[in-house]
Amino acid sequence: MKKHKICVYSICKNEEKFVDRFMDCLEEIKDHVYVLDTGSTDNTIEKFKARGAHVKAKKYDKFEFHKARNDALKLVPKEYEICICLDIDDCIDPGFVEKINANWKENTTQLKYYHYCNLNSHDEPLIKFLCGKIHKRDCYRWKYPIHEVLEFIGEKEESIDVPDIIVRHRPDVKKSRAFYMDLLEEYVENNPENTRNVYLLTKEYRSKRQWEKCIAMAHKYLKIKNATYREERGQILASLAKSYCNLEYYEEAELWGLKALKEIEDCRTPYVELMVIYYKQKKYEEVIKYGLKALKIKKRNKHLTEEISCWDGTIYDYLSLSYFYLKDYDNAIKYIDLDIKENPDIERLKENKRIFLDAKNNKNY
Repeated sequence: MKKHKICVYSICKNEEKFVDRFMDCLEEIKDHVYVLDTGSTDNTIEKFKARGAHVKAKKYDKFEFHKARNDALKLVPKEYEICICLDIDDCIDPGFVEKINANWKENTTQLKYYHYCNLNSHDEPLIKFLCGKIHKRDCYRWKYPIHEVLEFIGEKEESIDVPDIIVRHRPDVKKSRAFYMDLLEEYVENNPENTRNVYLLTKEYRSKRQWEKCIAMAHKYLKIKNATYREERGQILASLAKSYCNLEYYEEAELWGLKALKEIEDCRTPYVELMVIYYKQKKYEEVIKYGLKALKIKKRNKHLTEEISCWDGTIYDYLSLSYFYLKDYDNAIKYIDLDIKENPDIERLKENKRIFLDAKNNKNY
């Protein structure tokens, strides 16, 4: 097995609380870490230097992520063949150097690994997806000022999936990221035909519960001629269903939910959206119908980032409540038990189980 010259590069600003954790996880290549600081006012730079990282500071009149990451990549000496781009609040699992060396072939330009987000108490992800930030030194550059991605600039791209390389995202949830939205909105305004960023802005509006803006941006996406990527279209349609549902336009919501189902029937997302739509209308048989279908999907789509509600016990929750209202107490208890197993610390679920048991033992409940 050939041993390649591997390094990590990153950008940061006021991340002193994460420096030791970041460097600890990089013990395998601790002398090969390159960091571009973009304006820290705390002790980030000093702490990184004390841990052996190579650090350079640069301030920007107008900060854009792709420019900063490209500048960070420039810090990496030409001797390095393989570069790993990590955020300071990421932690890569041990053994990554050996796994990279074992999988990297002569013509490889990129390795894709699993990126874990929204970690539960067992350090397992509620969201995970393949990410390709392990790449050959001179074959890529970063593009887009926000939600930046690597763009291949070589002759022939050769990507390999290595799902046993895992990066766990452990962010500071209190840190403000308000300017992210400003950057994204500005980019979309100037580049209205860029499907990826119109899609991402739709997701941002959805996550912030800005339903009217989400609907408008989703329709903008669907009008773009090259908006043909199945997983993206399916999520856009599901976003329309969710938005109309929250605005209590249930007929519209159901229409878009069913369209999403036709597009991505192998993903849980449209089933969950339809469950919510029907639950709010007290159509419990329909909730159960789509909930049971969702549970038949055992694997997450590796090309799609689904909402947490698809995998966190939410389906069990709606099933248990729907069975309860239909007075099928055995199934109500069955699914509340599965929900409690997933979420043992939620007291509401335990109280629901008590109510279900009381109902089962009292037929006049």
